[in-house]
Amino acid sequence: MHQILIIEYQLITMDKIELRVVVRYCCKRQLSTRDAAKKICGAEGEETVNRVTVAKLHKRFESVNLTPEDHARWHRLLKWDDEDLQTALMQNR
Repeated sequence: MHQILIIEYQLITMDKIELRVVVRYCCKRQLSTRDAAKKICGAEGEETVNRVTVAKLHKRFESVNLTPEDHARWHRLLKWDDEDLQTALMQNR
């Protein structure tokens, strides 16, 4: 069960990173947040992102030169080896 949750967490994180890459691209193309949200939802599905989320990311990209992985925490999970993972799972039983 814990392994599945960790795998799902990685997939969710990747989806967020992909979304941030697309929003950053739209920002660089000087699309409005409303147009960017419409284009993203048109390509990925209506519930993918809303204008407010795009606006927040857009503002962050304009204020600072951020990469899609600007959170150091994102890399911590990926550095775990099998032994670390097993230890964490055993401790959480």
